[in-house]
Amino acid sequence: MKPTYYLVGFDRGSELAVRDHVVPTGILGFAMDIAGLSPELAELGGDWPLSDEAAIAVAARLGVSADIEALTWCLEPVDASRDSVLAAE
Repeated sequence: MKPTYYLVGFDRGSELAVRDHVVPTGILGFAMDIAGLSPELAELGGDWPLSDEAAIAVAARLGVSADIEALTWCLEPVDASRDSVLAAE
């Protein structure tokens, strides 16, 4: 089963995940391209840090805001059976 990708915001102070947004498959290619994440790298798993500019662009496509002052952002693959990245925190 393919993972579900999330745009995840981590608190800059505590480094805890505090916000997450599902990245729909229709936007995933854009998100991976802007993040510089090739399909080969994506297969390795793990989270992929985003620059502030990339986080803003992906968030805009999702229709949400990216608070880059308080949060750092990444793309994170999560087992599709989970409802949220935050549910595991």
